[in-house]
Amino acid sequence: NVAEWCEENDATIGYAQAAYLNTWRLVQTEQERFYSFVGTNDRLYSFRRGSTGAVSGPVTPEFRTDGTNEGVSETIGTLSPACMVKVGSRIFFLDEKGRPHYTSGNEIMPAWQDIAETLSTIDPAQLSSAIGLYDPQSQLVLFGVAELGQSNPSLIMVFNPVLNVPVAVWRGFTFTALAVVKNGDGDSVLMHGTEDGYTYYHGLQTGDLFDDELVEGTASIRHTVETAHLASAVREEKRWGRVDVTFRADGEATAIGLVCCTPYGDSTSQSLSVTGASARWDQV
Repeated sequence: NVAEWCEENDATIGYAQAAYLNTWRLVQTEQERFYSFVGTNDRLYSFRRGSTGAVSGPVTPEFRTDGTNEGVSETIGTLSPACMVKVGSRIFFLDEKGRPHYTSGNEIMPAWQDIAETLSTIDPAQLSSAIGLYDPQSQLVLFGVAELGQSNPSLIMVFNPVLNVPVAVWRGFTFTALAVVKNGDGDSVLMHGTEDGYTYYHGLQTGDLFDDELVEGTASIRHTVETAHLASAVREEKRWGRVDVTFRADGEATAIGLVCCTPYGDSTSQSLSVTGASARWDQV
């Protein structure tokens, strides 16, 4: 629970070395270890299990006394240091139960209410292996977590950082690393690595269809889009005789399956494809 820092422009001196006192014991309501420090232009946030603090004010040679130590939350912290995603002046992160939140000044706001059912499938014991990042191509925040029965992340929760809401769930592969890197043309692309030493390139939204075939077979990674609930009610049961769904794609897509999920079970899968020389769409 002690923060130490180096001298300006020299990482080799400072800290608690002789002639220096660049240390600060940050005391909140908790005395547990720190799991992460993340800085913005306004604050330096510190995350423990079950609590979050922040240091604000000018960064001066007397930072230890000039800075203001403030408690942000006495109940929300993190166990996932690799899931701190900074977007502008905010930080998106997973709390100690795997629930997504984001900072807003000296407050922490929940962002998990619409994804509560999905959260019940993750393994809390594996939160230390969770991975988070911001994807500049899609402009979305990604949280990779391990589901029950998995030792590596197998589920990616996707959030819109503008509306602060979940927009997708990605499944179909496990990974030990997730990162945005530059390709040969200087474009930022998403890649993931696996425990068997392979790395997969996810391609560009406006590029050619990428080869996502797994190395151990001929089946490609399964891409599944789970939409939000069409309607919900706690006191009334809703039934529809017909549901119209329209698909649109930037390129040709085949072997698409559509399944409707209800509290009574899943429907029979319907097959369709999206093809054509110009506008590509299909309706079922």
